[in-house]
Amino acid sequence: LSGTIPQDIGLLSHMEIFNITNNDIQGDIPMSLGTISGLTHVDMSVNGFSGQIPPSIAMLLELEVLDLSFNALIGGTIPESFGEGTNLNYLYLNNNNLHGLFPKSIGNLNTLVELDISNNDLSGSLPSALGDLSMLEVLNLSFNALIGGDGARALKDLGKLEELYMSHNLLEGNVGHFGKSDSLRIVDISFNSIEGTIPGSFGEGTNLKFLYLNNNNMDGLIPNTMGNLKSLVELDISNNKLTGSIPSTLGDLTTLKILKLDSNNLQDELPMEISNLEMLEELDLSNNILGGRIPLELSNLFYLTTMDLSNNNFSGDMDRVF
Repeated sequence: LSGTIPQDIGLLSHMEIFNITNNDIQGDIPMSLGTISGLTHVDMSVNGFSGQIPPSIAMLLELEVLDLSFNALIGGTIPESFGEGTNLNYLYLNNNNLHGLFPKSIGNLNTLVELDISNNDLSGSLPSALGDLSMLEVLNLSFNALIGGDGARALKDLGKLEELYMSHNLLEGNVGHFGKSDSLRIVDISFNSIEGTIPGSFGEGTNLKFLYLNNNNMDGLIPNTMGNLKSLVELDISNNKLTGSIPSTLGDLTTLKILKLDSNNLQDELPMEISNLEMLEELDLSNNILGGRIPLELSNLFYLTTMDLSNNNFSGDMDRVF
């Protein structure tokens, strides 16, 4: 389908589901769409819509799903009226040209389960009202220019959160503000300006499977409690300022497939317990100050396809390992 949507669409007063995804429809989103009071599902994703989001759409009281993602031409700010959509469960505004601040009114959407506003140009602080989204399971704010603030600290109140994506922003503060929910499975706060140490309490997320803290400004030691993340599949803490030894407790992460600790200031010998990671496929320890002999037991890592130990101070003969 191509062309534009006529304003007369508002005459379809009994319509409940409006799905025109993955077409070549352009022009503005008609204001009259917001007058169809019985709408429950609106999917206009993957088109070429331009202009701004009509505030009237955000005020539809029966609306449960709104997907305006992947239009790239939708601009302007996110309407404050989104806080009036009291039944909204799924809101996707990602991959557009939205700018301005993250609206505080979104904190009123206490039935929201998934929120994706990634790949836009949002700026400023996250509002503390973000912590009021008690039903939220998926939050994706990656690829914006957000700086954190009270909203980042409020994330610890989201007890049902399973997936958190906030990479490629300007987030500051301590990593302890993120990832304390027992239900979390994925945490990606890479490519920000997070500072401070990794708190030992981070090891309490026993259901965590994917953890990306890379490309930040974190320092201090890798806590021994990271070994408690028994469900972890991928761990990336590369490109930080971490110091000290690699804790032997990382050898307890027996489901781990990817381990990236490169480009830090880690030192001392590589713990023999790393050889317990029998599922490991990728190991990157390059660009550190690690030394000593490479453990013979690394030859037991049958599934290993990529290993980078370059730019360290290892000694000995590789032939005795492989």
